[in-house]
Parts: sequence; structure tokens; C-alpha cells
Amino acid sequence: MPNQEEDISIQVVRSNREIDLENKLLEKEEKVEILEEKIETRKQSLQDQEKYLAQKSLKAETKIAEMYNRLYMRLKEDSTEKIEIFQTVKSVKNSEISSDEINISVENNHIENIGDKTSH
Repeated sequence: MPNQEEDISIQVVRSNREIDLENKLLEKEEKVEILEEKIETRKQSLQDQEKYLAQKSLKAETKIAEMYNRLYMRLKEDSTEKIEIFQTVKSVKNSEISSDEINISVENNHIENIGDKTSH
């Protein structure tokens, strides 16, 4: 009979170990599920951030392009004004009016005929 009691005792110990191992396995599986959920949540958050940053980047690029175009147009206008000023000065120099009769003042891209200095 002692042999049968030992067998029962060994079976109980094995059964308890199996139960402990199954419980530990279940705990590990639950932890894995929790971690997988956290990973999925984090992945979604990163995707949302990526979309947001892509939109911000596109807006910034659009703004930069608009600013560049405005600056380009302004520079183009300034150069056109400077060319007009140069052509006006050149035509005045080429005309029959002597430089003593006219004083040309160029300020802020405007040409002003002040008049004959000798009459003042």
C-alpha cells in the first residue's frame, strides 16, 4: 500500500505543478495581451502624429512657397522700377537739357524734377 500512497502523492504534486504552470502561463498570456494592446495603441498614436506632422509640413512648405513668390514678385517690381529710373535718367542725359538746368533726386525709387537750381 505504501507504493500506492506514494503514487497518489506524486500525482498530487504533479497536478499542483501543472496547475501552477498553467496559472503562470495564463498570467504571461494576459501580460502579452496587455503589451500587444499598448503596442497597438502606441502604433496608432505614432501614425496619428505622423499624419499631423505631414499636414504641418505641407502647410509650412506652402507658406514658404507663397512667401518666396511674393518676394520674387516684389524683387521683380523693384528691378522694373530701377530699370525705369535708369531709362529716365539716361533719356534726361541724352536730351538737349543741360545738367545745370535739371536736378534729379532719386529717393525711395521715385524720380523728382526739382527744377533749375539757378532760378532759386
